[in-house]
Amino acid sequence: MMNRFFVQVGIFLAIVFGLLTIGYLLNQTLIRKFQYAVKPQTRTLITGPSLTKSALDPTYIPFTENISQKGEHYPESLAKLKYILPRSPQLRNIILCLNPGMLIKRAEFRLKYNYGYQRKIVSRIYPITQIADYDGWGFDQKKLYTNYLLKRILPQSIYLSDYFAEDSTEIRYPYIRSYRYTKKSNLAKYEKLVLQRMTEVPREYADFSPYMMNFLDQTLDYCDALGLKVYLVNPPVHKFILDMVPSDLSEQYDEVIRDIQSKHDVTILDYMTLPLPDSMFVNQNHINHYGAVIISKKVAEAIRSDEIGLTNPAKN
Repeated sequence: MMNRFFVQVGIFLAIVFGLLTIGYLLNQTLIRKFQYAVKPQTRTLITGPSLTKSALDPTYIPFTENISQKGEHYPESLAKLKYILPRSPQLRNIILCLNPGMLIKRAEFRLKYNYGYQRKIVSRIYPITQIADYDGWGFDQKKLYTNYLLKRILPQSIYLSDYFAEDSTEIRYPYIRSYRYTKKSNLAKYEKLVLQRMTEVPREYADFSPYMMNFLDQTLDYCDALGLKVYLVNPPVHKFILDMVPSDLSEQYDEVIRDIQSKHDVTILDYMTLPLPDSMFVNQNHINHYGAVIISKKVAEAIRSDEIGLTNPAKN
């Protein structure tokens, strides 16, 4: 009886091990076969959080791809760029988001101590990262290793669903998305949430974070080393939010801008206080497609002006 039990346990473990091995081989095969690549004609790459995802429409910025992702912070942007840029020699410009909300301690604490959020990040950029890429992020190492291992051995539905789609020539990984085309405006729906986020947390959460600034500096240094022009874009936010920001926080943000400009050769396009009608906002933080048309054209003009300047001998 005991021998039969051990045989059954052995068979069960062999089946489990076999399925996990199949999952690992399947994942590795699909990852190798469908590696992400920027389109050959793309010259400008946009990455960042939902702010740039909703505000910058590639239709109005020639030869551009927008791979911004909701909730993307600078460490994640850097990880994506370290994978994409060495494989994309045709790129000339990088557009990143610059917004006070990305540089405050609230963002740092969310990244370091929200394990559900950590799991989400690892999940969506897993195919292009290694464990070592998360050094310095402050992630819980045990949870990081567990999550990363599961991504390797469990069949990933994102790969399979795209693989069996009608057009499976390119798998769109979760971290590779496109511009979010939204026309609706629903300011009232989000007002309570904005109030909660800005008033129901400790005041020190709003102070600027050296941790987040360090990752922005690393990102800018990396792009500079590759000879890429960087544009830091701060999309508009609704007056409802601007009126709530304490004056000392505005002063801190101004100091951050001066610090960035003293260390990096970047172009800062700050449209945060640009007045737009309510009909151009999805909510207090994000503009909709109508607002995006305006901002995208402004960004396109800035890039075009720089490129004309670089090719005009009279300006050299």
